[in-house]
Amino acid sequence: MALNLLPVLRKSGKKTGVVPRLTIVTSEVHAWTPLDERKEDSIFDALNKNKPEYMKDRYPTSKLLEILFIRSLARELNNGPHADEKVILNAVNPGLCHSSLTRNSTGLASLVMYVLKMLLARKTEVGARTLVAGAEAGEESHGEYMSIGRVAQTAEFVRSEEGKKTQERVYTELIALLEKIQPGISKNI
Repeated sequence: MALNLLPVLRKSGKKTGVVPRLTIVTSEVHAWTPLDERKEDSIFDALNKNKPEYMKDRYPTSKLLEILFIRSLARELNNGPHADEKVILNAVNPGLCHSSLTRNSTGLASLVMYVLKMLLARKTEVGARTLVAGAEAGEESHGEYMSIGRVAQTAEFVRSEEGKKTQERVYTELIALLEKIQPGISKNI
């Protein structure tokens, strides 16, 4: 969906003279997964296999994939055919907030999340402020991970050489998948 928003954002930017922003909600849990699927021939084929050993990490994995993709997409936005029509893209972590995200949790996981929320969770409104901070952030936030309302360091894996290689694979594989679903979508970049 984000790629389909890019032309609309650019049009809005031209009309208003304001650099548009696209802020994606992510999470600090991106650091909690080893992304073992990267060891497979295709990361996304491995994700589709639903191997039991991978399932426990799905939420953190989805957040890591987001960050890896956003970093590459931001670079492509800077260098692509629409580079002169700036769009600031960032990934914002609102922190643990009271929400219905864990509504389907059961057993021990449900109990642990309940206790964590009672002890650590922010009010939803407080978490929402971080999203506003991302939406108003400047060029320094482009392609970056933000937490507590400012640009923050990603997980060590993201910054590592292996992480950079994985980032390129994630971007290349996901663009290829999206092109199969919606041919020509990459022209929006």
